[in-house]
Amino acid sequence: MAAECTRNCGCAGCGVVSSVSFVQSGSKWTATAPNWGTAVLNDDDNTITVTNTGSKWASFNLYGASCITLEAGDTCTSTRLSSEVPSRGLMQLFLTENTSGSWDEMGATAR
Repeated sequence: MAAECTRNCGCAGCGVVSSVSFVQSGSKWTATAPNWGTAVLNDDDNTITVTNTGSKWASFNLYGASCITLEAGDTCTSTRLSSEVPSRGLMQLFLTENTSGSWDEMGATAR
């Protein structure tokens, strides 16, 4: 069973390493960064599911309004916050890597 998502932000010294967009299929919005992870917003049950497929800790930032931090290989599912809505416009998921190599950050912003 998936763990509850913990919202926690922060990534001093990070730089962008990848950029992908959320894509809608039915009631789900999915953003996938190959080799790093996936974030899925589900409109049917108002949940968010995040999977870290990378080999380091990751913080998945959504719209610049919330962050979900996961250990490598972990998945979590939680009820979405009011700020985590796809209707805010174009959503882009971007991945940043800490220059010290200690952890990575993936995030999304609405435009």
